[in-house]
Amino acid sequence: MPSWWCCCRGHKDVSEMRSLDFSHHALNDVPPDVFAFERTLEELHLNSNRITDLPRQLFLCHELRRLYLQDNDLASIPAAIGTLSNLQAVDLSRNNLTDISDDIRHCRNLQVLNLSGNSLSRLPDALTCLLALQEMYLNDTLLEYLPANFGRLTALRVLELRENNLMTLPRSMARLENLQRIDLGANEFTELPEVVGHLANLTELWVDSNRIRRISSNVTNLRKLQHFDANGNLLTALPDEIGVWVRLQELSCSANELEYLPPSIGNLKCLVTLKLDENHLQELPDSIAYCEMLEELMLSHNLLRTLPHTIGLLRRLRVLSVDENQLECLPEELCSCTALSILSVRGNRLQWLPSNMGHLAALRVINVVGNRLTHLPLSLLNLRQLAAIWVCDNQSQPLVPLQREMAPDSTLRLTCFMLPQVAALPAAASHSPSTPPPPSSARRIHFNQTTDSTSPSRLLRSPTPYAKQLRQMARSVRRDSFRQSPSDGVEIKMARVAPIPDRSAWMFGQHRNPTVLQVCETTQTLEMFLESQDLFLQISLPAGAAEDLELSAGEGGIFVEGATGAAEGMLRPRDKILDVDGVDFTKISLAQAKHVLDTSHPLSLMISRP
Repeated sequence: MPSWWCCCRGHKDVSEMRSLDFSHHALNDVPPDVFAFERTLEELHLNSNRITDLPRQLFLCHELRRLYLQDNDLASIPAAIGTLSNLQAVDLSRNNLTDISDDIRHCRNLQVLNLSGNSLSRLPDALTCLLALQEMYLNDTLLEYLPANFGRLTALRVLELRENNLMTLPRSMARLENLQRIDLGANEFTELPEVVGHLANLTELWVDSNRIRRISSNVTNLRKLQHFDANGNLLTALPDEIGVWVRLQELSCSANELEYLPPSIGNLKCLVTLKLDENHLQELPDSIAYCEMLEELMLSHNLLRTLPHTIGLLRRLRVLSVDENQLECLPEELCSCTALSILSVRGNRLQWLPSNMGHLAALRVINVVGNRLTHLPLSLLNLRQLAAIWVCDNQSQPLVPLQREMAPDSTLRLTCFMLPQVAALPAAASHSPSTPPPPSSARRIHFNQTTDSTSPSRLLRSPTPYAKQLRQMARSVRRDSFRQSPSDGVEIKMARVAPIPDRSAWMFGQHRNPTVLQVCETTQTLEMFLESQDLFLQISLPAGAAEDLELSAGEGGIFVEGATGAAEGMLRPRDKILDVDGVDFTKISLAQAKHVLDTSHPLSLMISRP
């Protein structure tokens, strides 16, 4: 049975075959069966194969109108492609093409051309002769510029130029009066090209992932614009002229540096989706209430302290996300957004929720994780469609049992075992000198992280290190801390390692740090330890040995005044204790030091001996 039969078995008369599909057949060449229908074939699918060359016989199929060759290994297109005068659509994306034959100019009926995913670097001028072209896809083709006469393609409706190296557009593009969608994402633009402002019929404009710092005021001609995407740029403001985009349905400016929105945003009566997350917004204009069609409002990762009271006029609002801001309260007017289905206010400073939240009959999901709530409003019991209330990060079920409780003002409210929420304390507060650190039964590793408090911080996700990497990090941090000069002027002059005749006799196993003297039970090593001078030493004390130490607080830390019992042979008077099980003894009081040493477990001490 011929291979094409499976692709075309639906046809009753094989002699009038008009379409063949050989896609995903792992072909290395165009199958000869194709040429049997050169007089009638109009559509040919050869995509997703391993074809490296196109035979001349293929270009004798003069009735061919649609040719699909994407995802192959073609390195060139024969000049004979110009003989396919009836060709209307050709897809050559994701091949190995570096150039396009000038003879393609003879395909005068070509309407759709896809060259994406090839290493072209430049476009031949012949492409500007395809005056019937309506859709052109040139994504990821390494282009640095377009031909100066690109504006000749006046029939173009769709132009995609994503993931190239473009910095400017030719002025002749102002003649593309029929252009409806243009995609300039992931290029090198630093401002919105001026020529874009002349494309009066544009309905979709994509300029995301560039380095655009400003949008010029000549965008007033884009009155038919319905979709605008400028995510991932450097915008600090939107021009007031965007108020003329009265047909705009989606405005997306996430991951920029916007500090405010123009009041004219209220003119966008048709706006359905507004995405402004990851900016520097501190407030929203009251005029946002006039966006009466708004259904989705994304404001996460900004600097908002309040929401405007006029937000209650957004009666079609379904999704509101204000995660990771600085909100201290939600306006009661929010309860007028009766279509609201998802409310996410994670990571703010909320201490209570509006008492009338029970009016949000369509509400299904509430996320209040990471706030400072002490209770929930009683009206939540009226939400019959509620499917999830997320209160805590480690919450195992979307809904938890809620109990009524009497507030001090004799009003009823709701609570659960995860309330009240506890605000995260700063790292410095967790080691306050006034509070003794808890005793430790095992060694702890602390990593000091230096952050710049003047720059805005964002959550960065790092891969979880393996155990081996953690050990290396611990050794590196400890080694670096020893290389720094302590505040009391003690300097590490040298490190000595005593020869250990019998490693099996070590008290607590072999110490892996070669710069640290390991104390053991052998007499020779113990004598060397007692005679050592100008050393930083790490000592392992047996369980309960710390009870026999007499300590005093002196300038720069905690000192040993005397040692008896099991500690007598290991510590001397005036030994300075630097670290015990990861606790820094140079920054704590005498009472805290005794609290740490008061344990029934073995201890690891780092000391300085003058």
